[in-house]
Amino acid sequence: MDDTNAAAQLVTLGFTASITELNYTDGVTSSIQDQLDAKVSNATHTGEVTGATVLTVDKTAISNKSSVTAALDDTILIGDTSDSNNLKKVTVQTVVDLASGSGVAESLAIAYAVAL
Repeated sequence: MDDTNAAAQLVTLGFTASITELNYTDGVTSSIQDQLDAKVSNATHTGEVTGATVLTVDKTAISNKSSVTAALDDTILIGDTSDSNNLKKVTVQTVVDLASGSGVAESLAIAYAVAL
């Protein structure tokens, strides 16, 4: 049977993978999904991010970093209390705008002046 007839027979049986897609499975000796599941379940993270199932970010992810002067277009990671404390990123400019609009900046300036 030639390749054209073999391909036609496979299509007739409902087989839709191309030759290229089939070649991706070269050397696979067991269920691909089982292999993927095994990889994910064996993942272990160490260092600043740890955990095999639930990941935890250690405080050293921040505390071990050097201090810099933030630019207004830099981003900050926050826990958004209006969205189940999901992590979001905001720009420093957003925080400055929020603080200046609510009088926080003025209060901080007064508190700083009193502390001096």
